[in-house]
Amino acid sequence: MSITISKIFNIKRKIFFLVSSVISISVYSQSPVDSLINELNLIIDPEAKVLLYKEITKQYFNRDLDTAILFGKEGLALANRTGYEEGIADLNNNLGIYYRFKGEYELAINHFFESLRIKQKNNDHEGIASTSNNIGGIYEEMEDPDQALSYYNQSLHSYELLDDTANIAKIKMNIGNTYLLKGLYDSALINYYTVIPVFESKKILSSLNKIYLNIGESYEYKQLFDSAEQYYEDAINISISESDDHLYSRASLYMGRLLLKNGLHDRALMYLLQAYTLGKNIDNLRTLRDASELLMDFYRSAGKYDSSSFYAGEYIRYNNDLSFNKLNRSLGIAETEYKYQSTLRENELKLARQRFMRNVMILVFGLTLLLTVYIYRSYRNKQKANQLLAEIDELKSRMFSNISHEFRTPLTLILGPLEEMIEEDASGRPSGKNLKMMQRNARRLLDLVNQMLDLSKMDAGKMKLELMHGDLIQVLRTMILSFTSMAEQKNTTFKYDLPDQSCITYYDPDKLEKIINNLLSNAFKFTPENGIVGVHVNILSESRATIRPPFTCENPVLEMSVSDSGKGIPGDQLSGIFDRFHQVEGSSEIDRIGTGIGLALTKELLELMHGRITVKSDVGEGTQFNIYLPLGKEHLKENEYSLVEETKIPGEKKKITGEEFVSETLEKQLAYSEGDGDLPLILVVDDHPDIRSHVRQHLEDFRVFEASDGIEGLEISTEHIPDLVVTDLMMPNMDGVELC
Repeated sequence: MSITISKIFNIKRKIFFLVSSVISISVYSQSPVDSLINELNLIIDPEAKVLLYKEITKQYFNRDLDTAILFGKEGLALANRTGYEEGIADLNNNLGIYYRFKGEYELAINHFFESLRIKQKNNDHEGIASTSNNIGGIYEEMEDPDQALSYYNQSLHSYELLDDTANIAKIKMNIGNTYLLKGLYDSALINYYTVIPVFESKKILSSLNKIYLNIGESYEYKQLFDSAEQYYEDAINISISESDDHLYSRASLYMGRLLLKNGLHDRALMYLLQAYTLGKNIDNLRTLRDASELLMDFYRSAGKYDSSSFYAGEYIRYNNDLSFNKLNRSLGIAETEYKYQSTLRENELKLARQRFMRNVMILVFGLTLLLTVYIYRSYRNKQKANQLLAEIDELKSRMFSNISHEFRTPLTLILGPLEEMIEEDASGRPSGKNLKMMQRNARRLLDLVNQMLDLSKMDAGKMKLELMHGDLIQVLRTMILSFTSMAEQKNTTFKYDLPDQSCITYYDPDKLEKIINNLLSNAFKFTPENGIVGVHVNILSESRATIRPPFTCENPVLEMSVSDSGKGIPGDQLSGIFDRFHQVEGSSEIDRIGTGIGLALTKELLELMHGRITVKSDVGEGTQFNIYLPLGKEHLKENEYSLVEETKIPGEKKKITGEEFVSETLEKQLAYSEGDGDLPLILVVDDHPDIRSHVRQHLEDFRVFEASDGIEGLEISTEHIPDLVVTDLMMPNMDGVELC
């Protein structure tokens, strides 16, 4: 509320000044500055008087610099007496500008630092930007580009917060000047060309003039004399049109120096004498020193030693004056900078003490609060711990249940035929079908155990890559095509896309086979009949560009995607599918629930090979896994791999994983069941084909139908009316209880 009232008061006060000034001018027919001085005796409010002093100093700035400084000091004294901080900051900034124009840099920077301190305290970004720019200008004139750049960047940051386009352009021009001082001409030119359009659009000729002069100087130092001359001419033309003798003298000086380098002595002499004369008129020591030095060298080379001697004396005099002034200014500025930094440190220390006392009180209160929270959280943590233990017990139970289910089926199919073979009345050699079934399920058990052992090895850090040098594309083709029979058995469309050319590189065939088997087995497992499973393989370079045939990249990258048209995975469960023993919740399809270690093993094998895997899935549309795997051995450490000789191509004889299907059509079932129509009809319903086959072998004296789930079993039962139904309890689509 106080801020709003203050702003309203300031606005009213400024309106009052304008009205009173207009009245004074119209009544007394005095000049604006005389009217403002008369107003000083009429105004009582001290803050209003300070604002009036500010306006008077501005009016005198271009007319009488000493008078402007006199009124500025009076206004500053009044502002200090009344404690009016805004007036103190503004008048200090104005006095800094006036002293800078007089060349009294020590006094100027002293006022600037005092103004900057108040602006920073009040978080006045516009004031910070303006004052920092002025300080940077002094350091630039003192030829200290590093300090100048520091304050210019501070100014630029504040103007960017204010989104002040014109002033941002001016600061970037000043930053270009510091790069010019440092000899970084390309960096300087980048800054200059960036801001030229701003000055041209706003027709700020004074800034354009400075830029043209500095661009010309940059090109001169880069030995691009034609470009330099063009920009010097532009600067001279603008200086003449704007009556800017200061820039006119510098532009003439630079043009004369450039023409001397080009051997155009007559024109060079004209510009150098012009620069010297203008320097005398405006009492610019730098221009006089530089012009005297060039004229001294010119006349000496021309054999005019009297003239050369004269300008040598001028050069020594002006150079001594500049050196003495620079030394005094540097000492004074360094002292002022030190005082400014000391004041900042004292203020920071004072604030730190205040913060410390405040923090002590907060700490006492916080400790009390923390003690209360600690007691409460301890109670809650015990509750959460108990809940977490219960969830872990449930997870363990589910994990052991799934593993038991995975082990139970193959063990049953191994032990059943074995028990038949060791019966006393068993005779003859066991059938090849039984032996293959036992072998298939024994291998399935071995695969499960090997997967768990692989995870254990990786946890212990004992698994290394075993790299083989060979044709990667041929191996991938063999591995992928081995799943075509599964696609036929499941009546699934299997689409695969592989490069035609070979790619000879280092790779680990065993781990690559495990990754592909896990992903494709999952894809077929979760894809319904008449669905689609797809594999796309691409070979990339390290820059992720496709390698064109022939593949000659030394370090190729394998990019592969495996997609299916299954039911998909809910979004809230995607993040956990690579966790060990994780199964997607909400599924009653027991044939599609495994141990939960396949995808975990796949991800950890890829990470072992410095690869990665990602997944995308939409419920009802399907799932896609993407693999990115660097090949070769350049990216591996020596202790991460060993080289092995090529023995065979993995996948030539694909191991049976237990997920294969017995290819029996309904016609074969009916043919197998033909016989005496009076024999009882038995329907065997189970989701595992080997279980159905095993049960059927013991029912040779009956007619037997088979079904893979409850829905299929119900359809056969409705059509053929079996005498007995032998069914599994847990099956996909419809379980045994619902079927019965």
